[in-house]
Amino acid sequence: MHPQSPALRALAEKWDAVPAAERANFQSYATEFCAALGVELPRPRGSGYEFEYPVTTTDRKSGRDVTNFIDLYRQGHFILEAKHTEAGAGADRVLGAAYGQAKGYAGDVAHGPPPYLMVMNVARTLLVYDRWGGSYGGVNAGRRIDLRTLWRDDENIEFLRTVWENPESLNPAIRGRAVTREVAEQLAKLSASLEGRGLDGERVARFLMRAMFTMFAEDVGLLRDKPFQAALQAFVYPP
Repeated sequence: MHPQSPALRALAEKWDAVPAAERANFQSYATEFCAALGVELPRPRGSGYEFEYPVTTTDRKSGRDVTNFIDLYRQGHFILEAKHTEAGAGADRVLGAAYGQAKGYAGDVAHGPPPYLMVMNVARTLLVYDRWGGSYGGVNAGRRIDLRTLWRDDENIEFLRTVWENPESLNPAIRGRAVTREVAEQLAKLSASLEGRGLDGERVARFLMRAMFTMFAEDVGLLRDKPFQAALQAFVYPP
C-alpha cells in the first residue's frame, strides 16, 4: 500500500456523498486532495501555482481582449479545469467541454503550454492529458483516474505526484535518453570485463552487437518465445 493511501481513502470517504456544486466545492476539494496526495498546496495569487489564474485571450466575436480564469494552474506543470456533476450519462460530456476549455487556455498562458492538461469531476474522476507526442490529443486520449478508488492504485498515485512535482521526468524522450545511457554504461562494463579476460576487442564488439540484435529481434517478435532470454536465464539460474 502506498504511504498516501490512508489519507486518500479518508478523502474519498469524506467527499463521497457531497452534493455537486462546482464553485462551492472545487477549491476546498483540490486543497485537501493535494494534502492527501502529499504534494505542495496551491499558493497565493501571483505565485504561478494558484487558483483562478488569469489568462488574456481575444474574443472571436468582438475581437476584444478578454480575461478568463484557469481553475488551477501550476506554471510549467499543468492546467486543471474542474466541473462537479453527478455521475451519469452527462458527466463525460461535461468533462469533454472542460477539456476544450483547458486546451484553449493552454495556448493563452504567457509561459507556453504546460506538459499536462487535467479535467476533473470533483471527487469523482480525473482525466490527464500530456503533450509529449506534440499535442494533447483528442478528448478521448486522456488517462482516466477514478478519484474514489485512487487510494488503492499505487501506480496512479505515484503518477499524479510526479505530474504535480516533476512532470519533465515523465517525458519519454528524457527517459529514453536515460535508459540509453544506462545501457551504454552497462555494455561498456561488460566489454571491459570480457577484454580483461584476454578476449580480442573486435571479437567482443561482434559478440555484443549480435547479442543486442538478438534481444531486439525478440522484443519486436521476430524470434518467438524469447529463446535468447530463456538461454540466459537457464545459464544464470540452471534448473
